[in-house]
Amino acid sequence: MSSVSKLKCLLVLAVAWPVSVLGHDLSVGEREVWAFIEQCQEAFKTESEKFHDCFHDDFLGWQYPDLVPRTARANREFTQVQFETGDTQVQDVRPVGIRVYGNFAVAHYYVQSIARDQNGQDVERRMRWTDVLLKEDGRWYWISDHGGEIQVVPQ
Repeated sequence: MSSVSKLKCLLVLAVAWPVSVLGHDLSVGEREVWAFIEQCQEAFKTESEKFHDCFHDDFLGWQYPDLVPRTARANREFTQVQFETGDTQVQDVRPVGIRVYGNFAVAHYYVQSIARDQNGQDVERRMRWTDVLLKEDGRWYWISDHGGEIQVVPQ
């Protein structure tokens, strides 16, 4: 399948996915959390410094392959290497479930992307994330997360 065909499929899914997966319209709080996640994922895709602003200073997250959780500082260092060695061509971010409890929220979502690696090869990545968010001074931050790349093996 060509990159253009993949992009078309991703765009169709992006439009239809949120309501079909969540099974309901998002509440005002859920929409606010989802808008934050979309902004942060867009900042990641475009390799913007704004991506680092999404993390609370006390962030502690655990990616699947990591032996121990990462702090906000360590996450910044790893992300900078990713920015320098790869280039995201297209990305689709889809909500799976969001719960908001006052100034805390939990969000589950799926990310599918095509990234160009340092050898010039396009690589499809699929990731699953669970984020814990904290609203502080009227702004959401990632305070913790768990997830990362998954392998989808056809049966």
